[in-house]
Amino acid sequence: MLPLDERDELIAIADDKICRNTAEGKRRGFELIEKSGAFKACETKAHDLLEPHWREISNIIPPSEAKIMLRFLMTRLLGMRLEI
Repeated sequence: MLPLDERDELIAIADDKICRNTAEGKRRGFELIEKSGAFKACETKAHDLLEPHWREISNIIPPSEAKIMLRFLMTRLLGMRLEI
């Protein structure tokens, strides 16, 4: 959770079309979102949603290179960091 002044700053950046499209606006907006914990919360939620389903699918799909690649792709996508 962000302090009130930083929440207001993030809202102002998001609300200002010019500011949110500048390098500085994007950098600061990203910084504030990251500081808020929103990215980590989304990553945790995605992991919690996908893992039980992977276990179900894993029992159905026979061992193969495609299965390994699918698991690798899922793991990489969950752990990716947004670059701006």
